[in-house]
Amino acid sequence: MINWVLVTTKTMREKYARENVARQGFGTFLPEFFDKDKKVRRPLFPSYLFVSINTRKQPGLASYARLESTYGVGRIVRPSPDCPASPVPKGLIKRLKERVGKNGVIDLPPKFRIGDAVRVNEGMFTDYEGIYDGMSDDERIFILLRFLGRTIRIQLSEAQAEAA
Repeated sequence: MINWVLVTTKTMREKYARENVARQGFGTFLPEFFDKDKKVRRPLFPSYLFVSINTRKQPGLASYARLESTYGVGRIVRPSPDCPASPVPKGLIKRLKERVGKNGVIDLPPKFRIGDAVRVNEGMFTDYEGIYDGMSDDERIFILLRFLGRTIRIQLSEAQAEAA
């Protein structure tokens, strides 16, 4: 039987931990998304890694001890110190894997929908509120703002706005 557990990793060492855990014979799953602002793949759950343990091939507590002593792994997430591991709810890994696109990353839903109220949190229009008006081809957002008695359309990076 395959059980999925969650382990913590050293900060920003998820991929390192994944490689070392795989070398120990465990299955791994590190869900990632594409950070459009920084143009890099990033873990969906920073400092965490899902690990599958085949309890038929790796019975007993020895497999948990081996997993916890793997380079890059912090500890196994568990409900109490005397419990070997807290299994990940059944179906969660399957649902996450179903959301992985052809590019190998999870496609996150858009941050805003057209017509949403947004607040600018960075730049010369900081603290102004407006209406989300779409996204450009280069992944920048358009916001309609009331400024000096008229409506203007500004373009920002998605990180420069938040829901109002």
